[in-house]
Amino acid sequence: MNADAAISTPLDGEKDAPDTSAGFWSRVDAVLDWCGDRLNPLLVKETRQALKSKQFIVTFSLVLGCVWFWSMFGIAMMGTDAFYGASGADMFFGYICVLAFPLTVVVPFSAFRSLAAEREDRTYELLAITTLTSRKVIAGKLGSAIVQMLVYFSAIVPCLAFTYLLRGIDILVIAMILFYYFFTSLALAMIALFVATLTEQRHWQIALSVLLVAGLMFVFFGSLGLTTQLAYEVWPFSEWEFWAANAGMLTAYVGYFALIFLAAAAQLTFAAENRSTALRCVMLLHQMAWAGWMFWVAFAVAPGGRYSPGLIVFSLGLSAHWFLMGAMMAGESPHLSPRVQRNLPQTFLGRMFFTWFHPGPGTGFGFALTSLATGIGLGALLLIARSANETGNLSALLFLDTATGSQIDHVMALAGSIVAVSHVGIYLGLGRFLVRFVRKFTEPSILISLLLHVVLVAVGTAAPLTIQWTLYPNDYGYSAWQLFNPFWTLGELFSRWQGNAHVPLMLTVLPLLAVGLTLAQLPGLFKELHYVRIPKPLRVSEEDEELHKRRHPPPPPTKKNPWDDE
Repeated sequence: MNADAAISTPLDGEKDAPDTSAGFWSRVDAVLDWCGDRLNPLLVKETRQALKSKQFIVTFSLVLGCVWFWSMFGIAMMGTDAFYGASGADMFFGYICVLAFPLTVVVPFSAFRSLAAEREDRTYELLAITTLTSRKVIAGKLGSAIVQMLVYFSAIVPCLAFTYLLRGIDILVIAMILFYYFFTSLALAMIALFVATLTEQRHWQIALSVLLVAGLMFVFFGSLGLTTQLAYEVWPFSEWEFWAANAGMLTAYVGYFALIFLAAAAQLTFAAENRSTALRCVMLLHQMAWAGWMFWVAFAVAPGGRYSPGLIVFSLGLSAHWFLMGAMMAGESPHLSPRVQRNLPQTFLGRMFFTWFHPGPGTGFGFALTSLATGIGLGALLLIARSANETGNLSALLFLDTATGSQIDHVMALAGSIVAVSHVGIYLGLGRFLVRFVRKFTEPSILISLLLHVVLVAVGTAAPLTIQWTLYPNDYGYSAWQLFNPFWTLGELFSRWQGNAHVPLMLTVLPLLAVGLTLAQLPGLFKELHYVRIPKPLRVSEEDEELHKRRHPPPPPTKKNPWDDE
């Protein structure tokens, strides 16, 4: 007994020795607790629920099973080629097929259901009364999707590194494809969250879920087809144009991602809040970034006389962008809440430049058209300046000198820009009248406004085709009936510019009609411009002052001299 006690009793030197391992892990645990306390609480909640759900367990188990099966089956199929051949690309494609499905389908749809279920079951009101803002709610849902994506990546990335050892695929190609898949999945999750905020009605949620699943499956199969080409091609990593193109795509990605994020957060805020200013600022910044890339290409990249296609691409992309933005802004309420009116600009210059950033369908219509016209106008001035700088003769551009083919291309690009802007003005003007008519019966949402504009473009495209083929069954060429068909009109303009008898009609009827519909919107716009700033009520001022004191408490008093009392 005494021997056992002596053996179990520590020595004197060991009794006082500190437990360094316990101290280290306790510090790590304290750091993790500190980080956890400062994370978005909704992120922690959603991540715990997602990782413990049956859907995630089943999906992750299937992914691991498919990876194991493909590893065994692929090695068996290669045989001796695994040692002497270059079959890494084949194995890589199989692993990507397994990884792409949860990234492009499962994770975005689970993000959609996590927010849609709360709005259907009326549990979102519990989040709305907390201190979490709508942006933090969206960020928490999106962060949970990112955690799930990282879990799937951690399961399959080691297998993708194994394919590099089999030869036949470069490590940079693997990294770039994974980079594309990560940001594609992130964008799809953000779009899914935005779709979940569009409506609270169950039947609309079912319809949107079906459309979302169809879109996700289309992206899944499309990504596999694209990966097939990317995995077996030689990538131009040594060329600067490759990295410039990726930087341009990343710029567009960041702009639209921020736009969709703010739009989803705006859908969750109270109706009295200002939902438009941040969105319109991002829209304008996105246009500025797009114009900056276009100017850089025109001045530093494009060869002499071949930068007019850049203006065509710039004009068409900008027209599509502002048509979608204008269609959604047309669904805003024309009445400003007192909360928004308390923040309106007061000075003349402030009202002139910043009123367009406040809510309202009229200001949204004006903001979209003026931004579009300004962007394309700057592009046209750049085109003229480049032509005058290279030819030394501005009249060669203005008077259509047929001796030089580049001048004809420049004028065609300018004419196409005018036609594109005219189509946007026509359909946004007609869409505003249609939304105003619908507003007499019910208050349309952004989704309804967007659908009305899309249907309007579809009718403007299909109706002239039906009329022409009914009156002239054997006439399949372009005619004046197709002026309101933006796709065929622009295609006809760019394909047959010289000697086309319909070009003068395009450049007169469409701009005049666009200007007429724009002028018809002025009465509604003037009503929105008459809103002025109103003073804060006394109760609101007191509450704001009290809230400011809580957020920024005064510093504790300090002693000025040693004779002051404590």
